[in-house]
Amino acid sequence: MKTKLRSARAFLALLALFCATHCSLLYANHITPDPLVVVTDGNWEVSASQTNFTTYTLSSEQLPANDAPLKGGSRRPVKANMFPGSRVIPGTQPIWITQKATDGWESYQFRRNVDLGKYPVKKAILMINCDDAARVYINRKPVIDYRKSARLYTRNGREQRFEELTACLWSEVNTYDVTSYFDSDASNTILVEMANQPYCNNHAYLSAKIVIEFEQPVEKPGFAAGTAIPTNPHYETVSPTMAKAKKMNPEPVGTDIRPFDGDHPVSGGKLKVGTVLELSQVYFKPDDYALDDASYRTLSALASYLKKNKKLTIEVGGHTNLKADDKCSMQLSQLRAKAVADVLVSQGVAAGRVTFKGYGNTQPKMSGTSGEANQLNQRVEVKITGI
Repeated sequence: MKTKLRSARAFLALLALFCATHCSLLYANHITPDPLVVVTDGNWEVSASQTNFTTYTLSSEQLPANDAPLKGGSRRPVKANMFPGSRVIPGTQPIWITQKATDGWESYQFRRNVDLGKYPVKKAILMINCDDAARVYINRKPVIDYRKSARLYTRNGREQRFEELTACLWSEVNTYDVTSYFDSDASNTILVEMANQPYCNNHAYLSAKIVIEFEQPVEKPGFAAGTAIPTNPHYETVSPTMAKAKKMNPEPVGTDIRPFDGDHPVSGGKLKVGTVLELSQVYFKPDDYALDDASYRTLSALASYLKKNKKLTIEVGGHTNLKADDKCSMQLSQLRAKAVADVLVSQGVAAGRVTFKGYGNTQPKMSGTSGEANQLNQRVEVKITGI
């Protein structure tokens, strides 16, 4: 009797384990969305007027706002002719502003907005092929290969070299992991800037596909679970009372704010104590303080600038969006500011010239948690503290 009872209990335990595992799998499969596939087709926008395709990537200030018309107004692209042997991405429609390119230099911008639900992005892969050269920006961050370049002829017949491309040449397919470029529960903007020098019956086209996979949302422990806030002698703790006051008036009136992207010299005349340099092309992994690879070009340029201007001292300030709570935001911003300061010091800037500070979500540039607001608010700024 005891043997039968033990056998029955063992069977019920195995049955319960099977049901729990099986049901959890069914539940997970039921609520996790299928991969989202975005391809070039007639639903994209294209600028009605030509744009100026430059040697290097554009700064965030040079890119069109997510909700603004493209240059000359927005149009719908059409299916384009292809060069024989072109390696078009399967499932995509090669697009251009007209079916057949003109007989001269052309460059246009293509755009597509993609709304993502609440599920975290597990994986996002970009595949792109074009005729002739293209750069992709996802949420204003360039997806580029620093080794990829091309030589094209400009409108006046002069040969010009283009660096830091995402894709070039009709016979190549380029693949990138762009997981960190997308934000869940937000509208994401994909912008492609492309140039073409027509050749052999004036072919010009863009072919691209992005496959976005999702995963179950999980409760994150937050940085307070085990990561200590780094400090330096100049670190100041922002109290909740100060935080509320700063949210009412985040930027002092008249603050001298200038963009710094590494491609152009600092504009606006002589720097002064209090001048803020916005690092518009410094990015981090989502909810993390690990720098994205695309950030190092700007940070290297900033380190070179500081080494040339040896009297400047700076404070690196980290800022987050308004999605997380105050404690987590403060800690994350402090870790991000330290990560940037560490890179500058590692590249030869004297440690005594660099301090860092996390401001959390106390100094937003825009209220709310829309995609545009998050992009503006989560940023790194360098304040001149001494000249």
